[in-house]
Amino acid sequence: MKFLLLAIAFVATPQDAFFETPPLASIETGVDASETAERGPAVQVDETQPPPATASTTAPARTVPAFSGTFSNSTCTGAIPLLSYFSPGWDVNRMARIMFRESRCSPGVTSSTGCCHGLLQIHQQHIPRLSRCGVSSRSDLFNPAKNICSAAVLFRESGYQPWAL
Repeated sequence: MKFLLLAIAFVATPQDAFFETPPLASIETGVDASETAERGPAVQVDETQPPPATASTTAPARTVPAFSGTFSNSTCTGAIPLLSYFSPGWDVNRMARIMFRESRCSPGVTSSTGCCHGLLQIHQQHIPRLSRCGVSSRSDLFNPAKNICSAAVLFRESGYQPWAL
């Protein structure tokens, strides 16, 4: 009962007038005035202007490195920049050796069974999950950057297991 009396006394005090916000006209905000009063005052935002540039929003975009089919000592050395670029934490040199074993550094390779494609022999069953890498068909797996990006997706899910012997 005391709590109820305090609440009534609180509502009735003149200091509360300071916290009340006048409702804005429906024409200005497009919102019913009673809704505005419940939510507080509206703030006009000009959506036609882009936000001001800050250091965090103007960082230069990373450029995807070029692929080269060069190899040395059973390692696709020409793929190391791309492997580093897409690395989800893998050992880049190990993946360059796996790439040599899988495709001999040739992006246009298809397995003898016809199910795996490209540098890291990505199985076609994974294609539906690889849209974030720009892969929508088997032919996309022949693109070195898309193939290595796809391998990074698989690596995040299963580590080196997809390339285990």
